[in-house]
Amino acid sequence: MHTKTTASTAVNEIESVTVANTANPTDPAFVNYSNPAPTTSAGSYTIPLPSLNFLYHVRPDLQLRFGAAETMTRPELDQLAPTRTDNSLNRVYQIQYAGNADLKPIKAWSADFSAEWYYQPKSR
Repeated sequence: MHTKTTASTAVNEIESVTVANTANPTDPAFVNYSNPAPTTSAGSYTIPLPSLNFLYHVRPDLQLRFGAAETMTRPELDQLAPTRTDNSLNRVYQIQYAGNADLKPIKAWSADFSAEWYYQPKSR
């Protein structure tokens, strides 16, 4: 499995915050932002995902199956794309940056063993 991810966005910064009446805690904050600056991040990976499957016919109406494989799940798109959020309109002056296009997937091994019995010749 080979994956290449490129995520682009534009990020602006807080330049100033003005509160008309600082004595009133419910007065809104007026926030001025810089012009958005484009930003891009990229990541890629190549992962082999081996698997193994066996089938054994015990009788014509009974068979055993075994399978094992390495599997993966990719990060969600909102975890890959670079983002910036702030809560300054609520007078909480903090900026949060999130997203990383270079996140790798989560891998896991899985296995399955089953017995299959076919009660009629055409029941498969």
